[in-house]
Amino acid sequence: QTLLCYGAATALSPRCFAEHAPWVFEFMHEATDLLLSACDEPGKAGTPSLELVAMGLSTLTAFAGTELGVDGLLRRGRHWIARFASADGCVGPSWDPKSSMFENIRLTWLAACALRPVCRPRDDGGYAEFAKELAGTLAKAGLGGCLREVAPPIECFLGVPEPHPGRQVAVVRPSEIGGSMGRGLFTATTGCPAPLEFLRDPSFGADGFISGDVSERMWEKHEKGHEYIVMVVFGPWFRDEFSSGDNFGRLRPVSAALPRWLRDGKCTQKIGWDETEGEYTLTTDGRDAFVTRDDAGNPAAMANDALFGTGATEAEYNSEDRKHNNLVMVPCARPAAHDPDKVEFTSIWVYPRLGWNWDSLQELTLGYGWEPP
Repeated sequence: QTLLCYGAATALSPRCFAEHAPWVFEFMHEATDLLLSACDEPGKAGTPSLELVAMGLSTLTAFAGTELGVDGLLRRGRHWIARFASADGCVGPSWDPKSSMFENIRLTWLAACALRPVCRPRDDGGYAEFAKELAGTLAKAGLGGCLREVAPPIECFLGVPEPHPGRQVAVVRPSEIGGSMGRGLFTATTGCPAPLEFLRDPSFGADGFISGDVSERMWEKHEKGHEYIVMVVFGPWFRDEFSSGDNFGRLRPVSAALPRWLRDGKCTQKIGWDETEGEYTLTTDGRDAFVTRDDAGNPAAMANDALFGTGATEAEYNSEDRKHNNLVMVPCARPAAHDPDKVEFTSIWVYPRLGWNWDSLQELTLGYGWEPP
């Protein structure tokens, strides 16, 4: 019964359910705390306990930094799980050649999901040490030898997009938070809205594209168009318009495609992995930003930031963004303009946030990132 409740709570894990289904958070928090207290010594923990704690921690990461007591419980649980990692990178029983790959990798996989950071690998819960030990086990299971490819962070400051958005088209209307133009983006009916693409303004740079240096200069001098600059950045998710078949147009984890594209030399841009930040980064090629159109025919650009001008710190902004902005940015992969057999990331879409309540009419808002006062 406990396992079934854990499964149900895991399925309902998005952060927004803390408000609409508080039992999810309360149950996972109390049950995980109880299991850790009952199995405080490694010798007292069996496979079911490890499995349940790993599932609980994976769900509770969605509430890190916002709910009282979660961060401490995550540190405690991650330390506890890391104690079960063996020299060959397994969590729980050692690798058994007679067992199936699923049986050998299951606990290790769950532990990887539990130990991974929500945003960046800065926690002290044993993640870095465990990541090194895990490489051999993953390679033995045929899953590759890199933790970031199979258990990457589930979220960054961009937020988690809804993989099955609706089809309703948002409308531009007057908005109280619309700045000098007084306009914003709104749902026309109840239900999840459709994703939208930022359309480039070809009057800037090279068909709308500008370099990072030009972007910084425009912001510093408040040049025309500076408020409509969009950076091409990576998160854990992307929209795939490069692959054919069922994957075309789908939201996919970056880890499902980008590592392979990089190995096969498919990417026209210089993309690297930042170990400190725990994310992929795009090396400037003159197209690491673009200016989006400032007109109602480009509805994505009409979305206001609900936190603009609130005076929040960066940490406060990233935390509050999940509660107040219902759209998130997603990079898009497409065939390269000059070589359609290769891929490039030159577009940004906005998607509805996963777990948001769309039962009422509301303004669509998007976090553009923290800016110092």
